[in-house]
Amino acid sequence: MVRTRGEHEQLLLPALERINRIILAAPSLDAMLTDVLDAMLELLDCDRAWLFFPCDPDVKAFTVPMERYRPEWPGLGVSRERMPVNPFVQKALAGALKSDGALRWDATNPDTPGVLEMLERWHVRSLLLMAIYPRSGPPWCLGIHHCAQARVYTEDDVVLFENLGARLADGLTGYLALNASLADRARLEQAQAKGRIGSYEWTRGEPEASWSKELYRLLGYDPARVPALFANLVGAVHPDDRERFQQQLARVMQHGGTYEVQVRAVRPNKEQWVMHSWGQAQVENGELVSMLGVAQDVTERVQAEEAQRRLEAQLRQSQKMQALGQLTGGVAHDFNNLLTVIMGNLEEIREQLVGRPLGIELLEQVQQAANQAAELTQRLSAFSRQQPLQPRVIDAGRLINNLEALLRRTIGADVTIEVVTGARLWATEVDPAQLENALVNLAVNARDAMPDGGKLRIETENVTITAADTDAHDELRPGEFVLITVVDTGSGMPEHVLNRAFDPFFTTKGPGRGTGLGLSMVYGFVKQSGGHVRLHSKVGQGTAVRIYLPRSLQKLARSEPPRPLEEDPHGNGEQILVVEDDPHVRTLTVRMLERLNYIVRVAEDGPSALSIIEQHDDIQLLLTDIVLPKGMNGVELSRIVRSLRPTLPVLYTSGYTENAVIHHGRLDPGVQLLEKPFTRSELARHVQKALTPVAGKAEAKS
Repeated sequence: MVRTRGEHEQLLLPALERINRIILAAPSLDAMLTDVLDAMLELLDCDRAWLFFPCDPDVKAFTVPMERYRPEWPGLGVSRERMPVNPFVQKALAGALKSDGALRWDATNPDTPGVLEMLERWHVRSLLLMAIYPRSGPPWCLGIHHCAQARVYTEDDVVLFENLGARLADGLTGYLALNASLADRARLEQAQAKGRIGSYEWTRGEPEASWSKELYRLLGYDPARVPALFANLVGAVHPDDRERFQQQLARVMQHGGTYEVQVRAVRPNKEQWVMHSWGQAQVENGELVSMLGVAQDVTERVQAEEAQRRLEAQLRQSQKMQALGQLTGGVAHDFNNLLTVIMGNLEEIREQLVGRPLGIELLEQVQQAANQAAELTQRLSAFSRQQPLQPRVIDAGRLINNLEALLRRTIGADVTIEVVTGARLWATEVDPAQLENALVNLAVNARDAMPDGGKLRIETENVTITAADTDAHDELRPGEFVLITVVDTGSGMPEHVLNRAFDPFFTTKGPGRGTGLGLSMVYGFVKQSGGHVRLHSKVGQGTAVRIYLPRSLQKLARSEPPRPLEEDPHGNGEQILVVEDDPHVRTLTVRMLERLNYIVRVAEDGPSALSIIEQHDDIQLLLTDIVLPKGMNGVELSRIVRSLRPTLPVLYTSGYTENAVIHHGRLDPGVQLLEKPFTRSELARHVQKALTPVAGKAEAKS
């Protein structure tokens, strides 16, 4: 029976409308395929309906994305599994691609060798199949089976099948595009989450912008509660940065173009920096038409840059302190030479003023001034970390308790002192005299910061510093420390003063009230002892100085009783070679030694001294300055002399050691040093010690 076009349309339209409704209503691709194939079972009165993918005879395997069937004729049961392409499937797929419409195998189709056998294996009596072409991607293959009885397909059957296939191709086009879009969106969201980049887009006429998931997360907003409005974008900015952000946003809205601004976000208990960039803002007649913006979490980058700036500042500070240390060390060397001459000659003059009280009184004033100058140079040496320390393993808490009475007398009654020592305090190895000196300096600074009285608190405790506790601003390293904290309730220091507090000669006190070396001495001594100093201060709230001294695992040293004063020991005509480049110091030293009954030979540099050593084998002591001219210092001289005279003792003198014989705050083993400025008594005792047999053996071993 031949139907007219109108009759065909009357049969097709209800079926196509049904398929259209299914496609539009389906929530997913799988649901759409399921419902369309179920409808085809009914509309074409078939027993199976299925889809192959891809429709390509050249592939080695294919899948069955969807298969629907009547219960009595179950399908292949291989949905979504990859199946090898056998000759029959290859022939069917090739035929479907070549054909302009559906292919059929039924009673009217002549038998092709192997086809009917394959169909019988699947219990297929009749078959329709065709290639369908979504607008993107490879073609698919749609087919139906009649299994209960052979079916001779009419022209109406074929037309209906082909039209249903075409509608299914349209449905696949939409859902495949949607899935691709969702996959792209998912990949975009993953990329944004990984890069911590959020995006927002707005078009004129839309009540809200479109924000990505990552933007909501980045700003700390709940998508279900916070609408995507510009006001909320502004509200997520830290109040201190909000005005700057609004100004940039206003420029974008008025002029379009590309802008960028870095601001802090409002996040509880967390610092977060966000970089906002606008690259596609379109403005027509002064009105914003559309805008695309990107917000990126740049917190790690900002923190890394800040850490880098801190490290650079720390390096600059370290270099500055090192340069100042070298400068002050050199100044201390020159001053110590001058003071040696001054103080030594004052001693000589005093002996000539016996019975002249006025002269002695005037002389004592000069000696007092010289002693104060010597103390200043000692502080310079402490800052430059070149003073020779005498470290011992001590209990810092016990030392502070013993020092408390002296501190009370030093700072007066207007300041209340509280000493709190921690239980089971660890031992630490430092020079106790220098630690006492440092604490007295800190107490005096605290007193001066509290002219109307106040409170000074000194605490000791054990602390373990971890990597998380260290600050990029300073050089404190992880480890176990004895912490001494000196806190006052004084006026405090502003930041610009705090930044220079350790600089030598820097002081905020009036003329005549301070040298600016107190904190410098503390800093140098603690660093030379392997420790660290932290300084915290706020104007009106006081100052806290924290001294970290490394823990020692050695036993506490026994306290030695003070030795009684003895007369200056004299020599028995021993011969001493004095090597000193300063003529005034050299003359004074020779005169002192001769009055102590020694025979003295002199040299002003290393080469001259070596010449004397080679000519005179009766030299019994080498007394040499460390800093010498002509490219050979005292240490180098002593090494050469030792190669010639292994048992010859050496006594060094110096006002500045330049790390020649002091390392890590200690004299090198076997080294004997007489610090400048020295008195005749000090010279006599050091020379006698160097000439004793025990000292001589120790020198030989070194």
